[in-house]
Amino acid sequence: MNIWMEIKYLKGQTLTTLDQHKPFMVVDVTETTVVIRPLSTKKDRPISREGIEAAMNHLLTTGQLEPKEIDKQFAPRSSIYVAAILSTLPEVKHSINPIRLWISDKS
Repeated sequence: MNIWMEIKYLKGQTLTTLDQHKPFMVVDVTETTVVIRPLSTKKDRPISREGIEAAMNHLLTTGQLEPKEIDKQFAPRSSIYVAAILSTLPEVKHSINPIRLWISDKS
């Protein structure tokens, strides 16, 4: 799966954070960045491709991922948005309490 191609399809869409359902728009997806705009602040926020892909690679390697890991290791101060973006990808499932992502069983 080419996750960046999947993420490019999110451009122009409004997503919500997983637990609080706060809406944000995916304003742009470039070769290096996803630009999101939380509707509460209307201020654009860039999130690096490197951080998103590293979080996804961790998810694929370990089988699960939590926002605190995203915040500490991959995308500081953007973990709720990265989790919401990753949850839209094929084969990625999530739970809310606690927020956790995992890869669905391929069998």
